[in-house]
Amino acid sequence: MMLKTHKAPDKGSQFSTPSEKVVHGRKNLKLMDVNYRRNTESDYTEKIDQLSKNFDYSSNSNYYWGEPELSLLYGTPLYEAASPYQQKALNHIY
Repeated sequence: MMLKTHKAPDKGSQFSTPSEKVVHGRKNLKLMDVNYRRNTESDYTEKIDQLSKNFDYSSNSNYYWGEPELSLLYGTPLYEAASPYQQKALNHIY
């Protein structure tokens, strides 16, 4: 049985000179820095944590949270047989 082998890429196939590696590395670092800064500026973890602490399911359980068509099991016989309360609960799951 023969094993398939792959030819190793040539050493210079990705970059032609060491200076190009440095430039490429600087571009990556700059992009990573910009991405990190934007992510930290848009970090809503604390706001989400506060909202979750203040959330009261019993006060919000009588409403659909999204379109009924987006509910779990929507359009199935099980969904059609469910009570309106159960249908809303299926909507909350999705």
